[in-house]
Amino acid sequence: MRPVQIESWALDIINRVEAGQPNEDARVELKADGIDPQKAARQIAGHANSARGDPVLWLIGVDQDRGVTGVNHKELASWHAEVASKFDRVAPIMVDINVPYKDKTVVALLFETDRAPFVISNPAYGVKRGVSIAFEVPWREGTRTRTANRSDLIRLLVPILNLPEVETLDGELTLRKHDKYHWYLKIQLYVTPQIGAPVVIPFHRCEAIIKLPALAAAVDLSNIRLTPPYTPTPGPIGSGWEPDSHTVAHTQNELILQGPGVVNLSAEAWADKPPTELEGSTAEMRAKLSPTHANRSVVIAGSMVWDPSDDEKEIARWTL
Repeated sequence: MRPVQIESWALDIINRVEAGQPNEDARVELKADGIDPQKAARQIAGHANSARGDPVLWLIGVDQDRGVTGVNHKELASWHAEVASKFDRVAPIMVDINVPYKDKTVVALLFETDRAPFVISNPAYGVKRGVSIAFEVPWREGTRTRTANRSDLIRLLVPILNLPEVETLDGELTLRKHDKYHWYLKIQLYVTPQIGAPVVIPFHRCEAIIKLPALAAAVDLSNIRLTPPYTPTPGPIGSGWEPDSHTVAHTQNELILQGPGVVNLSAEAWADKPPTELEGSTAEMRAKLSPTHANRSVVIAGSMVWDPSDDEKEIARWTL
């Protein structure tokens, strides 16, 4: 979800609160200020698990009864890092933006939930005598958070089992100077559909972003394409190229997988100005692929490291 969409969603909720209307969106949580990180981690995990792939929005600086109270964004930076440390390896990816409202600022925290299930550590484990449970899978029910039961886990995991398996083989991100500055992402994947289940992935259902420390906001990539590898056709030089796959095909609008195979993902973005302080930086890459007949997305994420290039046309390069 793009920052402008997050802000629009947040403002809709704020307007309802200011008008004295109840928050009826189960994907939204209102907090007057930041709460204890351990408690917040449990609530976020429960909210994200029960969302079943839909994004979750927390508004910090909004109270259902008192309206907009405002909050200091800087104070939330260390808070979120501590919250993420309470998760077992994987925490929901968070996008945070400031939402100005009258003379106050609300911080909108959008949590992506498509990497569920989310598991948190039990703070009593190893501290209180007799406590043998080290981790918990929280679940949100109404406005309360409880431990997930068997039926909750089945509802959470079955949609994941229907998705194709995706393995990241290689990847490269470059920044070049043309008339404008051109970001270009290439990722090589190996995709395995479930047995007997062909997969169609429409390009318009794909998303990709990159984040760097030097950038104030993530770069939204567009023109996302998924294609099989290509090989030169026999014949005179320059005669053409043909797909090098018996199981992967594509049209101008979608990828079609009849079986396992290599898939090349590409995406790009244009900018008027380049970021500064790029050398030695790490680029975070994240892409979402949403097959037809699926209520979940496949998430591809990874850290790309600085890779000095001898190409004079390249300003910067990162590789997986």
